[in-house]
Amino acid sequence: FKISPYPLPLPCLLELENCLPALFASQNPSSVSYKRVNSSAKITCSTSLSDPLGVYLYRRFPSDQDIVYLAFTRRLITKKTINEHFKDRIIVTEDQQITGGNGFTMQLSLLEHEDTNLYYCSWTYFESKRRQTLSSNGTVIIVRGEKIHRAHSPISSKNSSCMSLIPFGLRLFLSERDPQEPCREPVWDFTLILLSITGFIVVLCLFIAALIWRCRRVSAKQTDLLS
Repeated sequence: FKISPYPLPLPCLLELENCLPALFASQNPSSVSYKRVNSSAKITCSTSLSDPLGVYLYRRFPSDQDIVYLAFTRRLITKKTINEHFKDRIIVTEDQQITGGNGFTMQLSLLEHEDTNLYYCSWTYFESKRRQTLSSNGTVIIVRGEKIHRAHSPISSKNSSCMSLIPFGLRLFLSERDPQEPCREPVWDFTLILLSITGFIVVLCLFIAALIWRCRRVSAKQTDLLS
């Protein structure tokens, strides 16, 4: 066979533009993500664009809504939270492992039922002196569980009676768990701890009583020998 002198196939040489690497935008996680009320969710947005203007984080329903925008100006990154519902709830970190492109991780904290939606990233850039956008497929976040009442909110008698049995340390541990769980697991765990402590005290008392009885017996034998 004869080796072609061209480094690329002839169709690519004729249409060089079609052979160039395609621009892409990806997102992680790329599937449905289930979260609890008051928990956090991380969305990582990546692109092959080497010099984008910025990136938006949108949520799809009921209509496309801006959440946060990152603007890139002379290697400076400026974050602007557009949606007031997410104010002080978004933390952005740059992904240093992206080669030849850009990537950022956006953490949404204190999730509520209203945050259930499809979230996607949209990068902006200039091409042929025109502003273009490049969007990723998106991530579906579903927030489940009952809403945990805050300190200033009234708490139902059922929950308050249950929470009153739980030490303060355990209450902090439950901050990102299902509010139904305090009545099922922590109270039961606390009961087991109390039973364990009670059992330990009973065994200790029996040991001390046996030790005292033995000492008295030895003392009585010594008295008999002396007499």
